[in-house]
Amino acid sequence: YGPGLFRIHIILAGLAVVIGAIAGLIPSLRISERNISLLLKGNYNASRLVIPARKILLTFQFAISLGIIIFLIVVLIQVRYLNYINPGFNPENRLLIPLSRSLALKYESFSTEISALPGVENITAKTSPFGSQYGADLKLTDKPGDEWIKATGFSVHDGFFKTMGMEMIEGNTFIEISGRDSSLFIVDENTAALLGFDNPLGKYIMDDFVWGKIIGVVKEATLMPLRGESRPVIYNQIKNYYQELIIHYSGDLKSLTSSVEEILCKFDSEYIFEYQLMDEVFRGFYSREFKFFRMILWSGIIAIILSLAGSYSMSVYLAERRRKSVCIRKIHGASIKDVLQMSARELAWMMLFAFIFASPVSYIIGTGWLRNFSDHINIGFIPFILALLILSVLI
Repeated sequence: YGPGLFRIHIILAGLAVVIGAIAGLIPSLRISERNISLLLKGNYNASRLVIPARKILLTFQFAISLGIIIFLIVVLIQVRYLNYINPGFNPENRLLIPLSRSLALKYESFSTEISALPGVENITAKTSPFGSQYGADLKLTDKPGDEWIKATGFSVHDGFFKTMGMEMIEGNTFIEISGRDSSLFIVDENTAALLGFDNPLGKYIMDDFVWGKIIGVVKEATLMPLRGESRPVIYNQIKNYYQELIIHYSGDLKSLTSSVEEILCKFDSEYIFEYQLMDEVFRGFYSREFKFFRMILWSGIIAIILSLAGSYSMSVYLAERRRKSVCIRKIHGASIKDVLQMSARELAWMMLFAFIFASPVSYIIGTGWLRNFSDHINIGFIPFILALLILSVLI
């Protein structure tokens, strides 16, 4: 969620409970301590400060409810956006198989046998598990004083882009040039812009003190959750130690996994075979955000319930206070609709002040949360209008 932001729902829920309890209990306690006969006669003298204080508390409670609803809508839109953007690769029918330390160094040996299995379309490997990367440091020149550029690095085997279904925009893949070569790099289209390259092909960059030439540009792909700032992405073959096997398959999955297990165990007798489906792992990229959304949703429900209770208590209290004036208005021809409109106007003003207070606070909190993602929505007016409409309809 970002540093400290996971506590937001706890703070807001706590404030909603406290303010709601105060706004709801004070009218009840004040009324219950009076003589019932005096109340029936309308002889109820309270301090002039009591009603404004109750209005302030209820307005503050409305503000908390509106703030939670606005933030809830922002989180919902962002999570939906992350799940529906084009990932830049095809996660369907891909197996992710973690490799033991022994197998990590024997890819060339067992990959040939696995490639020959029925149902195996393509096979490749990666030095880090799907959804993770190694921290790369790039330099564009070797001039003294030039700063290193933080980047996202993926060290992959030949055939990675074909196996993942990633689109090459220009240039070549590793296997089309010379196979495994630690002096070659491929970047994505966003990286070319971040590094200031109009035509990145043939340009040289340094990663981990190794100079390499850019031989290709690939379409941008979401190979890990879009959290944190946007960084350049490079693909290389610097490392020859593969932690994960990736298989593009078709046909019977059970039969294929049984055959793959048999081959891998032949090269490592102590290996414990297990696998994951890439599409399932990909859908779980933002499980934390979904949990966060559910927490905020429950906080919002609690805040709305307390707001309803508070507005009801305030309406009953004001009706009791104004019983005489209401009777006089009815004698002079006022209808029940006119009396109700008078109370509704008061609640509307409190709602408006709450909206003015809650909007900038929610915008600041929402913007801060969105900064945790390298690709995110812009907060427009829709969350604010929807929040105001939802609370207005319920109240």
